Amino acid sequence: MLPLGKLLTAVAVVASTTFLHNGDVSLPAKIMAPVGFSGPRPAVVLIQGAGPRDVDAYLPEAEAFARAGIVALIYQKRTAGYTPVSRSYADLAADALAGAQLLRSRPDVDPSRIGLWGYSEGGWVAPLADNGRRPSLRRRALAPPAPWPPSTHPRPHRGCLPPVGSLVGTAHSVIR
Repeated sequence: MLPLGKLLTAVAVVASTTFLHNGDVSLPAKIMAPVGFSGPRPAVVLIQGAGPRDVDAYLPEAEAFARAGIVALIYQKRTAGYTPVSRSYADLAADALAGAQLLRSRPDVDPSRIGLWGYSEGGWVAPLADNGRRPSLRRRALAPPAPWPPSTHPRPHRGCLPPVGSLVGTAHSVIR
């Protein structure tokens, strides 16, 4: 058996470009998928941290997930209505759910094993996206943000922040 580090560099990955659609908003997206695995795979939607980012902002993380056998979706964060002082977390959560739906439509993805991976602000968005969904999406926050000051932002859902995990730990625990 190969050590994890060698396994993560030995698995071939294929990237495909697509669009994530949420209502009238279309966001550029990329899907990183492992090559050479049989049967449907687990999958994960990567949710970006604060600020506008290019679709490739989390390409290294998506590739690491794919090399671990997990189909990964990254997408460009919406910029319409998103400023340093104003944003709709409901819209950001709906974008993440649209990503999960896109993954569910793929024949190489097991629809019962789709997760959300949120970095920083994405750590707030993931539980909002999953709030009350059935079947529930698995989720993990990496480097979650500090609690929001109550004078500027209401907390979206008390007690919903998932535990912190490392990328490799997430690749092996969030969806399996």
